[in-house]
Amino acid sequence: MLYGVYWLMALGYGLIGLSLLGAGFAPSAGRHLLLIGALGLAVLVVMGVAGRTHSGRELDERPWVLVAAGLVVAAALLRALAGMSLVDIPVPRLWMLAALAWIGAFTLYAAYSWRLLRSRRPRRTSPTRWPMPPTAWPGRAGCTTTA
Repeated sequence: MLYGVYWLMALGYGLIGLSLLGAGFAPSAGRHLLLIGALGLAVLVVMGVAGRTHSGRELDERPWVLVAAGLVVAAALLRALAGMSLVDIPVPRLWMLAALAWIGAFTLYAAYSWRLLRSRRPRRTSPTRWPMPPTAWPGRAGCTTTA
């Protein structure tokens, strides 16, 4: 999903460049791809990864994650399309569809992550590498490993 962030950044900057060269649409179309698309998708990915990692659980690979990411991308594309005036759909309708897609993406995240973020971290039954106990830090007394 992080590659989607890079694609949206490239498309956003490309549209801004085309508009400055006189392509016939406002630079706001590119800005929407940058801010709603790239930044929104990056925030969603970080919330998903950091939220699960910091709560002591494995990454979520269920289909809702891709659906939420697709909704963020759809919202960005709809907003960019509204700024380009390439279709005969009224702009307020495109805004409404984009808003619904955006709300849907983060509602999916909240619905699937709320219980997880409210609960305590599960106890680990097997030893983990991190954090290492202070006696195992390199250079500390009692450390048997060498760096």
